[in-house]
Amino acid sequence: TVFEVDAMVERYEGTAAPMYPADLADAGVEGMVLATYVVDATGRVDTTSIRILRSDHPHFTASVETALAAMAFRPAKRRGQSVRQLVEQRFRFQLGRTAQIATHAG
Repeated sequence: TVFEVDAMVERYEGTAAPMYPADLADAGVEGMVLATYVVDATGRVDTTSIRILRSDHPHFTASVETALAAMAFRPAKRRGQSVRQLVEQRFRFQLGRTAQIATHAG
């Protein structure tokens, strides 16, 4: 968790991000997904650790899960070594914008 590392994970800019599902955009549907997952010592998401805590629509969930599998991070550090970290992240889907990402380490 954030309390057990010296430096938290940091997503590299330009890596994967959730795509706004076209059917929901066309219908004017906005929403949010709250997920937890582990970023491993190589900076990749351990896809077996992904847990969706809240989602406003299954298509938003699928978009987030797909993006997480392709995201790249600077791994967390503890005593100078790369380590795994649990991350809690909120993805907001708002019309007229790309998915907004807020990260809170858990």
